[in-house]
Amino acid sequence: MPAALGMLHGQYVDGFTFDSVIQLLVTHPKLITEVISLRSGPSLAFGRNKMTEVFMESTDSDWLFCLDSDMVFQPEQIEDLIKTAEKENLKILGGLAWVCGEGEASPDNMRGNLWSKIGGKQAAPEHYPVNTLTKVAATGAACVLIHRDVFKAIGKSGWWNHIIDDSADDQLGEDISFCQRATDAGFDIYVHTGIEFGHVKSQILTSRIAFSERNTNE
Repeated sequence: MPAALGMLHGQYVDGFTFDSVIQLLVTHPKLITEVISLRSGPSLAFGRNKMTEVFMESTDSDWLFCLDSDMVFQPEQIEDLIKTAEKENLKILGGLAWVCGEGEASPDNMRGNLWSKIGGKQAAPEHYPVNTLTKVAATGAACVLIHRDVFKAIGKSGWWNHIIDDSADDQLGEDISFCQRATDAGFDIYVHTGIEFGHVKSQILTSRIAFSERNTNE
């Protein structure tokens, strides 16, 4: 069950995230075997590739839990992700997270990390199944558990490098590119919608914020 914690950050780690990590290490000392904390460097793809390289070459853990430096969680959530993944024999399992579009965070410009398709415009389902394992085409890398076997299958030359999306004359994000390669390698991708992480922006984004105004207006 033990995992390596891989935390990618830019210039700083949010205080809420720092508190969450400290609580995890103090309350579950046998759950996290190593902490890999790196600056993202010139790009997210570069940083995630470096983090994965350290994980693959310098640790013995089966699991890498990828965590961005602006995510908030309870220690039990990491344990629940690992237990669920091992029980269900899953190799990629994300927690539910929310991001926002341009401007201040509001229900109308927030979307979840459960991508329903890859390529062109990536659309996330607005109404997702609550508190359940949900198979998705892709998920973000802000709070995702990945087994060593996935990285082995993809190979170091791929991992988080961007895939060119010919249909949109653009490149896919490093997280979507990773999920595409994992899918091509035969792995399914799941998000557990009952294990929700807070995303620190102008406020801590959660499903309560995402749907409170929508539900009021419906």
